[in-house]
Amino acid sequence: MSKIEIPLIIDKIAKLQHTADRRYFPEGVLPSYRENAFLFYRRPDTNIFFTAITVFTLNQIKQYLPEKSQKQIGEISEKAIRNYPLFQNKDGLKTYNFFRTKPSRHFPNGYLFKHFEHFRIPDDIDDTAFIYLTSAHSKEDAEWLQQKLILHSNNYRRTINNTFPHYKSLKAYSTWFGKHVH
Repeated sequence: MSKIEIPLIIDKIAKLQHTADRRYFPEGVLPSYRENAFLFYRRPDTNIFFTAITVFTLNQIKQYLPEKSQKQIGEISEKAIRNYPLFQNKDGLKTYNFFRTKPSRHFPNGYLFKHFEHFRIPDDIDDTAFIYLTSAHSKEDAEWLQQKLILHSNNYRRTINNTFPHYKSLKAYSTWFGKHVH
């Protein structure tokens, strides 16, 4: 990819962020979709993950780009970060969910899963990590998250149960901040 193409991609991201359908995507959240071609299923998927990883990636290359692109990345980031509180833990903890929590909207725009508590996913490490990496958090918040991650790891004494035998003893974190620490 040439340096000339990158500003065009950033323009497209900014435009997507600006023109996203507000019925499904709050201003600043990049549009994404759940789909299954076999079932002819395609729905808007209001989540923060793709927005946060895009903001992270853009900020990693920002310093190498022309001033106009740097300014656009700053604007994209600002608009995205304003939405992070909508995905923060429902009880006020400094963890984040893939789906909106304020108000709760798991499997938004779907017909079935959104009606069942069973499908409400807990906050997760991926969203939380990218939100921490793209927004300001205090040293105390970072230390709190570090301790929370340890609680949700196999903590060097448990094994991973749902993997191949040669991976069971690896040191790893759970993806989810679930109710039951494993």
